[in-house]
Amino acid sequence: MKNFLNSITQTCCLYFCYNTENLLIMKNNIALIIVFLGLLTSCYKPYKEPAGSKYTPILMTRQQLNNSFAIQSPRTMKNTGKIYAYASYIFVNEKYEGFHIISNSNPSSPQKIAFVKIPGNIDIAVKGNRLFADNGVDLLTINIANPMEPTLLFRNQNELPSLLDPDGNRFYGGDANRIVVGWKLNNTQN
Repeated sequence: MKNFLNSITQTCCLYFCYNTENLLIMKNNIALIIVFLGLLTSCYKPYKEPAGSKYTPILMTRQQLNNSFAIQSPRTMKNTGKIYAYASYIFVNEKYEGFHIISNSNPSSPQKIAFVKIPGNIDIAVKGNRLFADNGVDLLTINIANPMEPTLLFRNQNELPSLLDPDGNRFYGGDANRIVVGWKLNNTQN
């Protein structure tokens, strides 16, 4: 009987020690979770609408945006962005408006070929014979195998966030049918 009691005592001791160890591990895990949640909530800053923005958004409807891609005659460059060289051509981004196509077959005398109208265009990228451009919240894929006649291949709708104003603020003021394609500086004279 004494051996039986010793065996039960040892089993109870082992059980109690094992559970105490698990309890300590669980307490440590709970403490880590509480610290982690505290760190997460300390980083949270609620968005505040900028007071008195200097800019007013230029908006298009979804239908207008879908029909906005157009090849036009060359025009003067005003607010340029990125420049890409492709074969003997140069593509120059015109911020919020589209991109210029320039023939550079004679580098001493580059010739403007066309302007590709893409409202809300901030950035372009070229890979192979494809040019990728933002069109407000849409991503366009344009075939430039023949830069004299670029063609729209795909329009991926709502792939991108809405455009930020020049001060870095986002416009939240409309329905999904109103898309920001540019910004106009407010008249600050009173």
